[in-house]
Amino acid sequence: MRASRILPTLLLAVVVLQPHAHSQEPDLPGVQQVADSLYGLNDLLVNGRIYANPHPRAIGHPFFPEATFSPGVVYVKGEKFDQALINYNAEQDELILDVSKPMPWIGHIVVNHNLVDSFRIGDRHFVHAHTLPPNFAGRQYLEKVFEGKFSLFASHEKLFNPDISHLHPHGVFLNKPTRLLLLKDGAFTEVTRKKQWLDYFPAHRKDIKRYLHKNRIHWKKAHVEQLRQAADFCNGFYENMD
Repeated sequence: MRASRILPTLLLAVVVLQPHAHSQEPDLPGVQQVADSLYGLNDLLVNGRIYANPHPRAIGHPFFPEATFSPGVVYVKGEKFDQALINYNAEQDELILDVSKPMPWIGHIVVNHNLVDSFRIGDRHFVHAHTLPPNFAGRQYLEKVFEGKFSLFASHEKLFNPDISHLHPHGVFLNKPTRLLLLKDGAFTEVTRKKQWLDYFPAHRKDIKRYLHKNRIHWKKAHVEQLRQAADFCNGFYENMD
């Protein structure tokens, strides 16, 4: 399949995972027939499952960075598939594909994480853990914030709180603090707190503090572009050593 093929073509295979014996829709068209009729020949099938939000009435949502599905790019086994409406479920740590337009009886699909290398939503790039050093233990997907002499990743997570109150009678989704992980020479170091970041560059603490202050970067509240700029600044310490 050429890289120009859109991702929904790739993912129509999820239909086969819904046993016809349990289907409420009799005589659903076969995956290959649907793929052929909508997008042309489907020569790479990706397994997945139908997605439904288990807490649709809860306050908030499980997605990151926002609830709206956006056009994105997914890299599957080295191939690029664009024009896909996708979102990242930060509660369940899953990539969700919107196929409601071509396949309204399906709606949304959980993309099989075993086949995904990475994906992009806007200017945000997420990578799968299987592309990282084998000593990594954590979420399936990490946002790659920066790559240079070292790499900086962000781990995003949401929690569903089922506790009922008059403010959230059906539960509420909560944001967990973002974890920041620095990768260099195959080893991960957590740098979520500013002190951890400064401790990683002990010879340049004053320079970094001056840079953060000048650019009004508050580490705990910094957005991804500010983190990228700070990482690029610190990357210069290694560039100057070459």
